[in-house]
Amino acid sequence: MTIDTINYYNKAISLVDLTSLNNNDSHKTITSLCDKAKSPKGNVAAVCIYPKFIKTARNHLDILELNQIKIATVCNFPQGNNKLTTVLTEIETAINLGANEIDVVIPYNKLIANKDTKTPYKLLRAAKEICGSTIKLKSIIESGMLQHNSLITDATYLSIDAGADFIKTSTGKVLNNASLASAETILNAIKKYSNYVGFKASGGIKFAEEAIMYLKLAENIMGKNWISVDTFRFGASSLLDSLVKPLKAT
Repeated sequence: MTIDTINYYNKAISLVDLTSLNNNDSHKTITSLCDKAKSPKGNVAAVCIYPKFIKTARNHLDILELNQIKIATVCNFPQGNNKLTTVLTEIETAINLGANEIDVVIPYNKLIANKDTKTPYKLLRAAKEICGSTIKLKSIIESGMLQHNSLITDATYLSIDAGADFIKTSTGKVLNNASLASAETILNAIKKYSNYVGFKASGGIKFAEEAIMYLKLAENIMGKNWISVDTFRFGASSLLDSLVKPLKAT
């Protein structure tokens, strides 16, 4: 393994939102996830879990002296079709429980059905008011369902307009999740609109080689210095193992 490849692997580890969003998750599942967050080759950026496990994760990370690892949680997940008041209450509750980052699914079906940008914008704008400047808001646009580049671009633009801190590709709960093609469209839209907004590739990214392809794509579009924990994340459950295992052998 070359030094350049090692550097990419180490960088990718630090950008992982280590995720567990399964219907059978338990408090034991989440404590085990937190144990993995401190990998032999460095800590991940965050753990991403359902709201009901926020306190469990925070308590266990504190026990492990990993309070620098953020807690991300999902709202309006995964279909993105809950009532606005329900979503906002969910977000407020999650923040009160200790969430540092909110990953919210926009009502993407409205965008698909009639190119309705106002409804997703209204949700994100209200969500950002609750999150303020201290809680990162990630807009999950479900790019694999939008399919057309124009809709992906529209979703990215409206998310930035509404104040989202990150544009996230996918929930990981649909047939088509993250892809390099959709990532390219999102990153180009971010570059055109605001370099300060981040990008999160999520859904189906399992192998280190895939992660490096996303990092190189972001470098080509945004520049190498743009990539940091504040602007780039991977949402993944098994990617970390693929990144750590070869580094142990070096």
